[in-house]
Amino acid sequence: MPDSASCLHIYTTAQCFTFVLSYKPCYLHINVRECPRQQPCRLYILTHDSPLIIIVEISLLFARVLQHHYSKQMEKVVARRYDPEIHQKLYHNNNPFILRKCNSDRRMQKCQGCKTAFKTSITESPKYIVAHRESYGYARSTTGSLLTSARDFYYHCNIDCIRPRHPYFDMSDITAHHATVRRLLDSDNDYLKSLGVFLCL
Repeated sequence: MPDSASCLHIYTTAQCFTFVLSYKPCYLHINVRECPRQQPCRLYILTHDSPLIIIVEISLLFARVLQHHYSKQMEKVVARRYDPEIHQKLYHNNNPFILRKCNSDRRMQKCQGCKTAFKTSITESPKYIVAHRESYGYARSTTGSLLTSARDFYYHCNIDCIRPRHPYFDMSDITAHHATVRRLLDSDNDYLKSLGVFLCL
């Protein structure tokens, strides 16, 4: 062990703890750094003389780090569930996100999220897209009064296209009609699973 310093570095991620210990009698410095996604974000520093106190403090510190981590995870889970008191845009609702096969339907022309066409001169249409029934506003041509209606809007099967508009969305929320699922090829299933979409009859 190095004799220059007495340090216990405890790095935490979502899945594991990594310990690096250097010991020197008389004192011990404890640095606990919480690093979700490998990015340091919090540093704890304690100094003690008694090994017994150190063990107790480490246990308490672990409990605090874990509590902090899991409370943050729960906040994310709660935030990804539709809540009418929080998600109040006209197009926010708890309607299902449904996997649909992209076809020549003129309504399936543009992703409502990234605003790009599904088919361009340099890209082919995606095989599957996501449909979501949403309310929208429009002005009556005769009176100019504002009315609302609802129809399906379409998105790329990509979280980056859907979540900015629907912050409560998760890829695991995507469902599909039985007829669509039965027509999926093994390669389709593998691709969807890689995106976090798991469908079954």
